[in-house]
Amino acid sequence: TSLDGTAQASEQTQGGKVVIGKATAYLTDNLTVSALVGTTENQRLSTTGARAGNAESLKCPPVADINTAFTEIGCWGPPYNFVGVRDPLARPVDTDKRKAGRLDLEYTLGNHTIRAGLDNQKFTSYEAGTAWQGDGYYYRYFLVPASGRVNGVDGFTPG
Repeated sequence: TSLDGTAQASEQTQGGKVVIGKATAYLTDNLTVSALVGTTENQRLSTTGARAGNAESLKCPPVADINTAFTEIGCWGPPYNFVGVRDPLARPVDTDKRKAGRLDLEYTLGNHTIRAGLDNQKFTSYEAGTAWQGDGYYYRYFLVPASGRVNGVDGFTPG
């Protein structure tokens, strides 16, 4: 597998929608019925493009050359996925869905009101596991200073 090539863009999206409907019916002077239904759907953060977490992009480790300035090489580039990306073998989109309904009855008898209601909800959630870009490795290249000391550790060969 070659990891060389033209730079590619990535895009991250997320969001959702809510739909709610309510109806009230006055069946008689004493009897009222109302119904409420609704759904919500939320798409969790999704990345497409070079950082989509497909099998090929996960093989490419992030690499940075910091000899004179921080230079992004290899697969180091935004959006940074050092916390892992969604498993490419999982469902295409992570979502949360909720469907809910409520039915209410109200009956008036003289000075008294009797109310009853029924609720129902169904919640479904799908979330992929995590896969790590570059098999969890990243590489950083730099010149060792003449002192041979890097991040407080001695013993490196300058150059």
